[in-house]
Amino acid sequence: MKKTGLVVAGIIIVLLLSYVISANFYQVVLIQGSSMLPTLTPYQFCIVQKQYDEIERGAIIAFSNENTNLVLVKRVAGVPYDRLVIRDKSLYVNGAIPDFYNTVEFAEAGILSREIVLGEGEYFVIGDNPSHSIDSRDSQVGILLGDEIIGVLLISRD
Repeated sequence: MKKTGLVVAGIIIVLLLSYVISANFYQVVLIQGSSMLPTLTPYQFCIVQKQYDEIERGAIIAFSNENTNLVLVKRVAGVPYDRLVIRDKSLYVNGAIPDFYNTVEFAEAGILSREIVLGEGEYFVIGDNPSHSIDSRDSQVGILLGDEIIGVLLISRD
């Protein structure tokens, strides 16, 4: 009887530790679509770090989206005070094409058909495979606020 009690206590401790870690430090997400190809593949598990100093342009983040009720994973194309526009099927951030999108063609500009300027605490995200991505260009996602960001992709494993 004592052995069963120890096993149950051990399981409870492991579950509590798992909850504390997942709620505060790290979260595992499963990539379910092709919007981040070739960087991330469908059914790839990724670890998201919830504690971070700042979100940088080019980082891959996980964020909650109320309109889709999903956790989405996208690349940060714009950070506060950036100017963004899609012109001639290319993304321009502050007048230049970012390295992480220099070979990508944007058939759909969405809200970036005209230049926008991000405000304080605003972020613009786009999938690495933009023709198959619902992202900030689309009204379903739109411009993100900092409190919608869960964390930064830390590790990904197949």
